Parts: sequence; structure tokens; C-alpha cells
Amino acid sequence: MSSSYVIYLNSLSQTISTYGSLALFVLGIFGNFVNIILFTFHRQLNKLPTTTFLVVSFLASQVNLCIVSIPQLLSRFAGSDPLTKYPILCKLRWFFGPVTAIVGLHGFCLAIINQYLLTSKHIRYRQLITRNRSYFICLTVIFYALVFLTPNLFYFTHWINSSNKTICDIINPIAANYNVYIGLVVYCFIPILTLSIFSLLMWLNVRRILVRQHEMEQTMTRLLIGQIIMVLLTTVAFVIHRMYFLYTKNLSKSSLQLAEENVISAVAVLFITSTHWMSFYVYVFTSKTFRHNLSDIIFRQQGQIRPAVAKTRTPAHKT
Repeated sequence: MSSSYVIYLNSLSQTISTYGSLALFVLGIFGNFVNIILFTFHRQLNKLPTTTFLVVSFLASQVNLCIVSIPQLLSRFAGSDPLTKYPILCKLRWFFGPVTAIVGLHGFCLAIINQYLLTSKHIRYRQLITRNRSYFICLTVIFYALVFLTPNLFYFTHWINSSNKTICDIINPIAANYNVYIGLVVYCFIPILTLSIFSLLMWLNVRRILVRQHEMEQTMTRLLIGQIIMVLLTTVAFVIHRMYFLYTKNLSKSSLQLAEENVISAVAVLFITSTHWMSFYVYVFTSKTFRHNLSDIIFRQQGQIRPAVAKTRTPAHKT
């Protein structure tokens, strides 16, 4: 294979990474901002305990997009990576980046757990998580993420690689392995198991019509179903991507193989990071009620969300 093809693939991976990241950054900032405003200030949505978990998830995802994307975009467009210039930025990016990613994903998992409880036939389950308890649970999740990622503050640093370039990475092999595996466990395996189990239980409750939900709770359940599917897909993709590069990093590869992997990795990373920006667009795509509510706020400035179902509770409903 000619070297020109390898150069083309490397250029393609750079283009995908640069302009794809820019597009997703803009979409993500806008989508998370609208979600935060809608779920925080709308007087029907903000009464639900599930909303607390979702707003925390949106806020964490918004911060994550800024922490992760801005240094990358500056490096691509300005030709200078701030993480390789300032050690403190190197440490903070690899501390708060994973922390906000974990909080964002776990906040969504807590929303699913709460929706499962709200669909239960047992009254004590439906009353288990109050607004005050939801605040305490969110603070606990933030604290637990900070504790798990504290080693990154100490072990991420500058060092010179084989190409004589300064990079931001972990030198200590034990700390490097800890960072990889704690990420797989806390960011992937726990959310995958949580979402799989509680989304199935929630779906069974809804199918059996064990309890008549409040209209807004029905709307919330429907909004979350599409997001569950997308989060599971992106999280599983993260596991596959991380495991592949973990177990092939020491293998000898040709320049063509490396170039092909770069293209695949660029596409995979864009898909994986959609975990933290796509919720708004999933809601818009899957829920007619959400689109109407959004339209009312933007164009009509009405203070009431349209009900998810008619008050007569007809058998079939459209979303």
C-alpha cells in the first residue's frame, strides 16, 4: 500500500476529529443548555424528583463538553495544545473530565431508578425518593466520583515521548492501569448493569399498568426510554473501544494499520461522546409532547406543559 494512502487516512482521521468535535460541541452546548433551562424553570417538570437527577446530569455533561472539547479544539485550530504547555491544565482536564463524565452518566442512571420506583405498585416505593433526598444522593455521587478520580491529580503530568514531543499522560504503570480499569468499572459496567436492570423493570411495570401515573410522570418515562437505548449503545461502544486499544497497544502494527485505526477511533470517539450531548435531540425526535412543550416555550411563551395524555385517559396515546 502506498504511503500516500496512509497520509490520506491520517489526514482523514484529523479532519473527522477536528470538525466532528466542533459540530458536536456546538450541538451539545445548545442541547444541554435548553434541557437545563426547561427542566429547571418549567413549573411542572421541576416538581419531579427525577428532574433533579436529570438536571445534575445535564450540568455535568455541559461541563464535561467544555473541559474535554475546548482544549482539543484549541489544539486543532490554533496548532498549540494548552495541556502540553501548562501542567496544571493537564491535571485538571484529566481529573474534572472523568469526574463530570461519571456524574453525568450516574445522574441519568439515578433518574431511571427513580422512574422505576414511580411506576411501582407499592406506594412506599413511589414515595422513597423525595426532593431533599435527591439532593443528598446527587452530592453523594459527586463525592464518590471525586474520590475515585483523585489519583489523576497526582499522576497525570508532562513527559517526553519517543517522538520527542511533550504529552500529558500518566507515567506510573500502576496508576495508568488503575485509571483504565476504574474507568471501565465506574463509567461503563456499573451504568450498563444499572440501566439494563432498572429500565427492564420499569418497562415491565409500565406494560402491566401496575399504577396510574401522573401525566408528567408518564411524559418523563417516555422521554427516558429513547435515551436509555442511546446511552447503552454509546457506553458499550466505549467498552469495546477501550478494551481493544488496551489489549493491542503493545502489538507491532504497520503504518497502514495505525492509520486505519486512527480513522475508526476518530469516528468511535465522536459516537461515544454523544452520551453527553444527545439527550435533547433524542427527546425532540422521540416525543411529540416534548416538541410541543419546547415550541410553546420558544414561540408562545406559555407556562404550562401540554399533557402527555388526555385527561380522559383514552387507551392509546401518541408521543
